[in-house]
Amino acid sequence: RGETLKELALFRSARRCATLANGFFEWRDESIGGGKTIKQPYYVTRADGEPLVIASVCVDEIASGSGSGKRACETSMCTTSTTSTALEWLHDRMPVLLTSDEDIKRWCLTSNGDDGWERCIKPCEDGYLVWHPVTTKVNRADYRA
Repeated sequence: RGETLKELALFRSARRCATLANGFFEWRDESIGGGKTIKQPYYVTRADGEPLVIASVCVDEIASGSGSGKRACETSMCTTSTTSTALEWLHDRMPVLLTSDEDIKRWCLTSNGDDGWERCIKPCEDGYLVWHPVTTKVNRADYRA
């Protein structure tokens, strides 16, 4: 949650970064009749077809490994915010999207002590994203499109 990021101890040692993605999935319970529902996945992308730039946080972790026992690994997590009004029907949260060069610089280059990056924690403007339902097969780990 981007709104509480500053309060997390993890954030003090984290680096902000940007993650590129073609889109993201959200699931919604939908009635299929007879009192039954399915989790219908929707694929969300930029309206102009360009990649999404997601505000993320990178941290170094110590993970269990084979041999010597411990090893360092880098982990990246996407931040979320309240959803845009266009997507409220689908979900109440969404990834924080960096929609301008200025937002990317503000997110990635300001220090953790500088509040400028916090202005990036907001839903994107309506019209920036489009979505469509996709097969429920994406719910299965073994599904390959």
